[in-house]
Formats: sequence, structure tokens, C-alpha cells
Amino acid sequence: MRCRLSILALLCVFLVPLHAQDPADGAAARWADSVMQRMKLRQQAAQLVVARVPVNMTAKRQRRFLRDMREWQVGGVCFFAGTTGAQRDLTCRIQEDSRVPLLVCLDAETGTGMRMTDVPRLPCQMLLGAMPPSADTLILEMGLLMGSQCRQLGVHVNFAPVVDINTNPLNPVIGRRSFGQDKAMVAHKASLIMKGLQQQGVMAVAKHFPGHGDTDADSHLQLPVVRHSRRHIDSVSLYPFHRLIADGVGGCMVAHLHIPSLDTNRKVPSTLSARVADSLLRRELHFDGLIFTDGLDMKAVSDSYNAGEAACMALAAGNDVLLLPVDVEAAIDSLEERGRRDTAFCRLISSRCRRVLMAKYRQIVAPLAPVRPGGDVHDLNYRLALAGVTLLRSDWHTDGLRVDVTAGNYKEVLDSLDRMVDTQAVTLCLYDSPYLLNRMKERLDLCRRPLNIIVAYHDLPGVRRAVDTLMVRRGAFSGRLPVDVSGYPRGSGLDSLAPAPPAPVPLQPLQQHHPAIAAAIDSIVATGMLRHAYPGCQLLVMHRDTVLYDRCYGRLTYDSASPAVRRDTRYDLASVTKMAATTLAVMRLVEEGRVQLDDRLSKYLHYLRFTDKRGITLREVLSHCARLQAGDAAWRDVLTDSVMRHQYASDTLPDITPHITKAIASSKRIKEKGKMVYSDLGFILLGDLVRQVSGVPLDRYVDSCFYRPLHLARTGFNPLLHGVVKDSIAPTEVDSVLRGGMIQGTVHDPTAAAMGGVAGHAGLFGTAADMARVCQLLLHEGVWDGDTLLRPETVRLFNQRYYARQGNRRALGFDKPLFTPVVSGNTAVSVSQSSFGHTGFTGTMIWVDPEYDLIYIFLSNRVYPDTRPNLLAGLNIRTDIQELLYQAMKDN
Repeated sequence: MRCRLSILALLCVFLVPLHAQDPADGAAARWADSVMQRMKLRQQAAQLVVARVPVNMTAKRQRRFLRDMREWQVGGVCFFAGTTGAQRDLTCRIQEDSRVPLLVCLDAETGTGMRMTDVPRLPCQMLLGAMPPSADTLILEMGLLMGSQCRQLGVHVNFAPVVDINTNPLNPVIGRRSFGQDKAMVAHKASLIMKGLQQQGVMAVAKHFPGHGDTDADSHLQLPVVRHSRRHIDSVSLYPFHRLIADGVGGCMVAHLHIPSLDTNRKVPSTLSARVADSLLRRELHFDGLIFTDGLDMKAVSDSYNAGEAACMALAAGNDVLLLPVDVEAAIDSLEERGRRDTAFCRLISSRCRRVLMAKYRQIVAPLAPVRPGGDVHDLNYRLALAGVTLLRSDWHTDGLRVDVTAGNYKEVLDSLDRMVDTQAVTLCLYDSPYLLNRMKERLDLCRRPLNIIVAYHDLPGVRRAVDTLMVRRGAFSGRLPVDVSGYPRGSGLDSLAPAPPAPVPLQPLQQHHPAIAAAIDSIVATGMLRHAYPGCQLLVMHRDTVLYDRCYGRLTYDSASPAVRRDTRYDLASVTKMAATTLAVMRLVEEGRVQLDDRLSKYLHYLRFTDKRGITLREVLSHCARLQAGDAAWRDVLTDSVMRHQYASDTLPDITPHITKAIASSKRIKEKGKMVYSDLGFILLGDLVRQVSGVPLDRYVDSCFYRPLHLARTGFNPLLHGVVKDSIAPTEVDSVLRGGMIQGTVHDPTAAAMGGVAGHAGLFGTAADMARVCQLLLHEGVWDGDTLLRPETVRLFNQRYYARQGNRRALGFDKPLFTPVVSGNTAVSVSQSSFGHTGFTGTMIWVDPEYDLIYIFLSNRVYPDTRPNLLAGLNIRTDIQELLYQAMKDN
């Protein structure tokens, strides 16, 4: 599309011209007068209206909007959502169609990222309010960056800063949008943001006049009432407006409030009151910039007045710009109609139109001034947060277990404090309004564990990075609370964490060399427990045979009285059994020449000989390429016998293995050749193969060949039958219908349970420490403590993909990374392709990476008390932790 060779063409190319002239310069008045000479009354009225740009427009809806804009010829538009490219394109199109340059507005208190999905956000104003005076240059830098962002989008007016003094903790609409409750501080810091914006040629708009900080209602939904005396309003609420007007702010926005001390008519919001907009703002405060209404589509106005009534009343009250009428055309119609029958109102329309046009000249038409380029948002957020993050309480010298707190999870956090080990120190990082502490105070006062409380104000990547840095430094907190909250008056804040005790607990290597990564891992684990992804877990990391991190978190259940997770807590490993038991057994049999990988299973399992499975090989089954069904429900047949049903619901499991294997033999194979189907059935058959070839059951075979030589004291099948007490075993599902209640100490998998607890696909219990030894054996290619349990060539033989051409990532018995790892995949993105391991349905994962000499063990009982939803996988907890470990490796 070709833009006109005119001012509008320059507008589309440069997006936002900038004036460099004195506001009193007569050039603006002369230009405005020349434009008005060609305008009819309706066109002048339309110049006073700013229309809302609809979000998520279809092509059809956008064509209708552009048609409406050509018909309305309004004075401006306000964007609320989208992407930078889409907004720039649409801005150019509507500017081209407009006879008079449009004033493009944006409500971007935290930068354009507040509205644009492809731009990161800047922090809320309350974080700025917490910063010391020495950091003022950073606030000015934020204003300059906001202005630069607006210029790049073609925005002339930013409805910022918020200069409300927030003195009401229950204020539902201002809150952390305010700098705080000290009037001088609010005025000073708001002026810095304003100066940054306007130095970039973007009009700043101070809001919400005459002060929205002490309300308990949201004007988007109803009309709030401010009951302060006129004296209080003059001395407190208006203080920041006085300061910004003196400093040259270009615009002020009038709020929708009922303030009896200013206007006793309870039906007239302050926006529509001449005593507020005209008498107070224009005349008493001597403001000569643009006066904007707050959105006229908000319920505080629209519930009582239609679009036409609100537009006429707002203009008569002293406003220059009528923001977001519910019905743009009706608003213009009403202004024109009243102007035709009321000469004084007609003159009012003309005078306000002239003021708007003069502002457009200054913002759009006057000669350009260069834009100071903005910096990186994330870096600025980091530097702002370093200055503003506030340490309110410190009972402990380190962060202990760090827990992130927001308005969405604070109740869960409080509940979790009761479930954690009593002596464990906890750092609460509040990435939200500090007023949230008012709701938490009573429970926090009862907490007897060491607590650190950090207020970070806003959940942004740069802020989180700053918190990590400050916790490592321990003594660099400069933020101070900008509002009063329960137990902490305004100005509260500590410089450093509590002094370390005389004999600190030795840090583990990961905490010593990568404290931020260790803290991030703890935070991820804590988030999982808060979200009830699991009640507790074991985590063990080894690098070059050295334990980097060995931690236990939470409890066996969500009951605060349940035992804490310990290093000797056994977990149901579920499908990790396939790797840590069955695959090891088959490797030994292959190595001894008792079976071959390309042997048919039917050679050893005669019940397969006359079925469609007679030709499947060990290699195919180990790679999940045997086209077997994923599972089978034959276990349900135990329910038909009263004795076995009773056993199934007790600690003494039934054993119908022959029935299960017969059902597998008679099941139908999947027809599609080459298809990889992850199957329990194949490993059930392999477990039976081990029994047939070795002459002993799978559990006894792996115990004698591997677990005893590895000194695995807490790994095996059916722990209850071997004298292990239940309280040392993490429970799994609560199944009152079939399994007699909480499953604890017997295998969770229903088929393995029907096979007496010993099966090739599930049934193994163990600890993170024991699984680390299994992984060490495989990492060192079969050698453990000088003894060779497997030959190196055997381990290498099994850690190969034999069906990669068919798209199968798996090796023999081992899972492997995706060919191109992704964030939501089965592993971290950074794992090497030589790595291998396995996961389990109950919430377990073991992984070995020879390239990095790294072992990663994560054991949990995520299926307690039920299996859905699978938040462990949904939150990417195992893989996010794993990715952090690779970050530490790469840092080295």
C-alpha cells in the first residue's frame, strides 16, 4: 500500500515524530487553526474521541474496524493487545486513512510488554518504590526505555505513570501499580518516569486524578467512594499531581470516583464533574495540558449513563479527550447534536478540539528529535530488582528451601510449611504484592521453623535472577518496603541475611560451586510439592563418581504428621524395573551365551510357538519394536476368585503369572510394521524368559548377579516380605475399591501385583543411593569397585539404537533422548545422544550420561493419592532439574 506523500507518509515511515519546540510556540496554534478551518462541527467533535482498537480481530472484523475508522474520523485510538509488528502495520493503515493525524495511545505502565505479547515486561511501580534514592538513575532509565518502546510502536501517548498514593491494603485495582504510600516518594519517582517518557517524545499521563489510592472498589466494575476530607485530598492525594504538573507532564487522567468532599452529587462520577476536572485540575492546579477521561466503557460510568450522555457530560466537566466510549458513533452523534442546539457547547467543542490539535502538532507534526535507544529489558529488570528486592525477615544465614509465593499459591505454601521437616529453614520469595503478607501473617506467626521473607514484587525473569544473586551475596539488600503491611511498617528492610551459626552444615559440592543452580533446583522441587505434584522426593546427582547433590524433600504423604523422606526411604520404581532389573538380567544371559539377541522368544517360551508372536526376537522386544500391545487387563481375573481378590487387597499378593502370560500369548499384535509401541507385555515375557533360562525367578537372579555385588541394601522386590517396615516405604495410590486402601509396600502396577509382585516390567523398590550404584555400574561399562559384573562390549551393545531408521529412539532396554530434544520431551534438552536411562509411572527417573560423566536420580511418589493429573510431567520438573545440572556442567 502506498502512503500519501504528506505528513502521514512521514508518520508511517518514522512512526512517531517528536517535537523539539516550546509548548507556548505559536506554530502549534497556527497549525491547529488552519486544520480547524476545514472542519465541520462533527469532525471537531470526533477529534475529542479516542476509540478502542479491538483485540484478536479476524480479517473480516479488521476490515469493518477500518471502515468504521474512515467514517468516524476520530482523534485517536488506544491499543490493548497484540504484537509489535501487527500494531505497527495497523497503525500505518489507520493513519493513512485519517484526514488528521491520529493520536495513538497505549496503557503501558510497565512498558509495551504490558500489552504486546512479543515484548518482555518491565517491573511494577511498587518495586521502584522500594528502591533507594541512589538508584534514581535506573528509574529514569526505565522511563527512557518505555519511551523508546512506544516510539518504535508509533505510540504518542502512554497512560503512565500511576501517581496514586496507595494507602488502602484492600484496594483491588491499584495495589502494586502504585509506587507506595509516601507522597513525596511517589511524586519524585513518578516524575522520573514522566521525564523519561517525554524526553523520548511520548506524552506521559499522570493518573488517576484526584487520587485512587484509598478505595476498596474497582471502578471497572462499580463506582468507588473516597471519603477523605478536602484538606486530606489537598495535602496528600493531590501532592504528586502538583509535582508532575510543575515538572511539565503532558496529560492527566481523571478517575471514576465519588468524592463527597469535592462533589456531593453521588450519581456523578468525578470524571463527569466540573468541580473536579475543570475547577480543581484546570483552574486550581493550573494544568494546561490534555485532560483525559478514564475509560468511559468502565462500569462506574456505563452503568448509569449511555455513551452519548457520558460524552457530553465529560466534555462539559472540563475533559479534553473522551477515552473509549462504549459506542463511538453514538458519542459523536450526541456531541454534534448538542453542539448544534447549544451555542456555548459548540464553542466548547471547538476550543477543546483546538487544544487536542495543538497537542497533536507537538507530538506528531513538529520537527523530529532523535530517540535515545533503549537497553535490554531483562538486564534493566535485573538491575532494578537488585536495588528494589526487599529482605523483610531473616532467621537463617542461607536460603534453605526456597519457596516462591504468589497470590495464586500462598494458601498452599502455608499448608506446606506444616508438612516440612521441623528444623528445615525456608525462604519465602514473594513475587507479588507485599499486601499478600497481611493474609499470611497469622499463620506465619505460628510457624516455628527458621524463616527468611523476601519481597520481590513482580514475577519476571530478571527479578528472579536478582533474587538468586542477592541470596548468594547475602549482604546486599537495599530495598525497603514502600507500604505498611502487617507487622512491617513502611521503610522496613534488612541489609543482609542472619549471621551464620558457629558451625554451619557443610555445603554439598553443587551448593558450593553453583549456589544459584542449587537454589533453583530446590525452588523447582518446592514448587512441585506446593502444586501437589508429589508429597516428597529423593534427588541424587553424581559427577565423576562424586556426589554433587543428595537431598531429600517433603514427606511420604501430604499429612504433616507423616514421616519425612529420608535417604533410606524406598520408592516403587515402576518401569525403572525394566532397566534396573530385567535389562541387566538379559545382558548377563547374552554375555554368558545362554541367549542371543536375535533369538526368537518362542525358543524359550514355548507358549508363544503357535501364536502370532512366535517370530519376535529379544532385540525387538528390548527395543519395543515387537508390535505388542501396550498393556493387558488380564490381571482383573484375580477379582473373580474370592481368595485371590482378598489377597489382591492385602499385603500378600496373589500370583497368576501363568494366566497373565497365556493372555499375552493370545493377544493380537499390532498390524502396522516398524511401529514403536512402548509395551509392558514384552518385558513381562522377558522376565519369564529370565526365569526359564536361569532356572530362578527374576528377583533372585538379579539379586545374586547384581544387587549383592553392588551392596544394594535397600533394593528388591516385595519389600514387606523381606521385613521392611511400611513407614520406610513411600506409598503410592489410594485404591479403596480394589487394593484395600493406600498401597504401601506392594507394587502399584496392577499386573505386577497379580503376578505376586515380581515382573519384568514393574515391581522393583529402591532408593536413590542404590540406583546411583546401578547407574555407576553402567557408566563404567560393567565395572564396579574393581569387579567386572558385565563386559564393556555388552554395555555398549545394549546402548545402541537398532531401529533409528524407523524413528525409534530407544536402545535395548534403555530409553534414549529424542533425536532432537525439546523442552517438554523425556529428557533435558542438553543431554548427549550417548546418554540413556528410564522413567517410571510412579514419578521416578534414572539417567546416565557418559559424555558428561553424569548420573541423575529423581524418585518420587507422584501417584499419591491418585494418578491424575500428572503434574510432575506437566510441570517438566524432572527435566527442568536435569537441564540445570547441564548448565552447571557447561559453566565448569
